[in-house]
Formats: sequence, structure tokens, C-alpha cells
Amino acid sequence: MGTLLIDEAHDLPAPWYGLLRRYPGGWLAMGDPYQRITGRASQVPNARSLVMTQSVRAGVRVEPMIRRTMGFHDGWLVEGEFRGSRNRATRYHAYEQNADLPLTGLRAYGNAWALLEDALRVKAKGAQFRMLSASEKVVVQMAEEAILLRKYGDRPTHYHLRRFTQWDEFADHLARTGYASLVRMFEKAFSNDDLKVLRNGQAPDGAQQLTLGLLEHCKNMEFSQVAMTKCCFTSPNERPKNELVKGVYVAMTRVENDLWMPGDALDRLSDQLGNLDDYSDD
Repeated sequence: MGTLLIDEAHDLPAPWYGLLRRYPGGWLAMGDPYQRITGRASQVPNARSLVMTQSVRAGVRVEPMIRRTMGFHDGWLVEGEFRGSRNRATRYHAYEQNADLPLTGLRAYGNAWALLEDALRVKAKGAQFRMLSASEKVVVQMAEEAILLRKYGDRPTHYHLRRFTQWDEFADHLARTGYASLVRMFEKAFSNDDLKVLRNGQAPDGAQQLTLGLLEHCKNMEFSQVAMTKCCFTSPNERPKNELVKGVYVAMTRVENDLWMPGDALDRLSDQLGNLDDYSDD
């Protein structure tokens, strides 16, 4: 077959590297190691690697913000400075409240509870929305386990929830982290039937105007507008520093024309990283 060209090589599983090392025709690995959110992209001595420094989506006006975000990572992963696409400017919009955000494009979240809360809100507005399937799965599992914990005292199994053994303990955590409205919702007997109504209220796949998704599920996509909610820049302590940085980077680089972020977004991120334990995910 001759030389193989492997795109998105940053996400190539380790067993594939073992196979490709034995391929006699040689291969070229192309990718962006900052998009490998969990762990570090493998280095392969017998292959030539090309890494992305020129964006094909995000334009020149957001270069400084993306570069600053990359600088929060523990050590640079590529040689050369990130450059935005010369084909577009990409306007930056600072906002105060989620209600100010457009009901089109991608809306990214760093927290599944924020996504659930917002999905219920945009559904009530009649927006044509859809959750990314991987994000929907996480939101549904966490909501179902919260319902079981409140109703029956069943201990959650999801890794974000399993430390909670009692409803009062979990409700206090939600309230302290800014989701008191969800506590009230669950205590008013929010049920699996309500979850079903939310899921069935989504626009058909491909027909949505607004896409909702967690940071880690936004890869391999592009949107004219990307809005990053405040929870993208603050994360629970169990998320490693580098994962948070790379997740923010991935969402920011999905944009083509308009990027919406809180005015103090990167200051929030800097403060959050300073509060996390000094360890990396690599």
C-alpha cells in the first residue's frame, strides 16, 4: 500500500501503534496533541509526525486567547506558535448571563449539571436543540442516579457521584456549587419520565440549531458560533489540570465566526488551575 497517512493520530490507541511499527511501507502521523484530552499522545520513533499549529477554523482575532490557554498546560506539546486561520477573523463576544447567548451553534459545558439545567431551560424556550450523544449519556446517567439516591437511597456508581451515600449530602454539594435549582427540581419529584420528555423534546439529529455538549465531547466538529459557559473555566478538583486546559482549548478551536466567553473567562481558568492540586494527567 505504500506510505500510510494517519489523521487524528493523537487519539490512536496504543495497540494500533504496535501494529503500525511493523508496517514495512512507512507511515506519517498527523494530529494535534492538545486534542488528546486524557493522557498524552504517543511518540513513535519510526514514524514521521506532523502536528497542527495552523488552525483551519478559528481566526486571527482569537489567537491571543487560544495561545494563553495553551500556555496553562504543564509544558508545551508542540513546537511553534499557534496561528489562527487567515481566512476569517472570528469575532470575540464577552457576555454576562447564559440568557445573552445565541440559540444557534455549539454551547459547551464543563459540568453535566449545568448542561442539564440549560437543556431544560432552552427546551422551555422552544429552541431547536440537541445534546451530543456522548454528553446526553453522561447527563442521563447522573440524573437517573440522583433520582435513585433521593428516592431509594441507592448509592451512585458514576465516578463523579459515587462518594455520596446520602441524599442530603449530595443536595448540599449541589447547592454549594451553584445548582440549588436542581436540588429543588429533584425534591419536587423530577423523575425518569421527565428525563424522557427532555430527551424526546430534542430536534432530530441534523435538524438542530443549537448543540449542547461537554468539553470533552466537542472534538472533530466545527460551528459558525461557539459559546462557552462559565463552568467551562471552573472544574471539580477531580479533573486534572491538563485535562481542563485541553478541554477548553478543544472547545475554543471549534469556532469559525463568533466565539462567546465570559469576560473574565481566562482569569477564572487561571484561578481554578491555581486551586487544583499540582499534578498532571500525563
